Amino acid sequence: MTTCRSLTTYPSHVDPEEPIDLLNVAFENPRKIRVQAEGNLGGLPKREKKQKMRDRVHYSEIDVTYHVPDRVTGLQEVEELRRLCPGRIWNFVEINVPFEEYQIARPIVEEVMFPGRTVMDLSLAMALYFAAQGVGDIRSHPGAPAEPYTSSARVLLNGLGSDELLGGYGRFRTAYKAAGWQAIIDELPVHLKMDPRLEAGLGEKMLLRLAAHKVGLVEASRRKKRAMQFGSHSARMAPGAGDKKGDLLLSERIDLE
Repeated sequence: MTTCRSLTTYPSHVDPEEPIDLLNVAFENPRKIRVQAEGNLGGLPKREKKQKMRDRVHYSEIDVTYHVPDRVTGLQEVEELRRLCPGRIWNFVEINVPFEEYQIARPIVEEVMFPGRTVMDLSLAMALYFAAQGVGDIRSHPGAPAEPYTSSARVLLNGLGSDELLGGYGRFRTAYKAAGWQAIIDELPVHLKMDPRLEAGLGEKMLLRLAAHKVGLVEASRRKKRAMQFGSHSARMAPGAGDKKGDLLLSERIDLE
């Protein structure tokens, strides 16, 4: 029988012989890719910025990479899971979304998502939409060639809600710095859920981090919070959208494509 060294509760929830699919979404974000290739032109002096704009390469000449932050930490974390449960099959499903596919899917997602009001709503919904399809690639081991894979899972589990319940948002830390514990309590009673006196990666979502640490996910328990839309690069996909705020209403946005 498959054994899990520290994750002793897993066999009671999922048959040890049953593979577990870990869905990881990464977007081809033209804005992000151009910044990575050319640097942030917005911070340059006006004359230097104009020169860079004249010399800039066409987007089609830039190599597309899906090595987004969530892909990097996801690959690290699946190795921790494999060390803890070496007998279980962990399918790390790399779901890569080209910009063209994003554009095709966007009106579909905007029609069905709820709430469907803001740019941030769209960023989150797009990541969940492609994750829910479960279509991507898996590798038998790190460095192995990618093989097409479609998850047979009927239910998608995600971590939405933990930030609200466990003090994950940066605004809680800001509130503490401004007016101490009472400012946080006024938003969310959190004495046992977070401690903003500790550094980022420890002080927020403390209950979740302690639970992860207890079952052996030591590395995961110490990772800094990263919002889904930034980790997957689904935020502000349109070129030139870098200055658009997440709370901009979709009905008010300027179509930048």
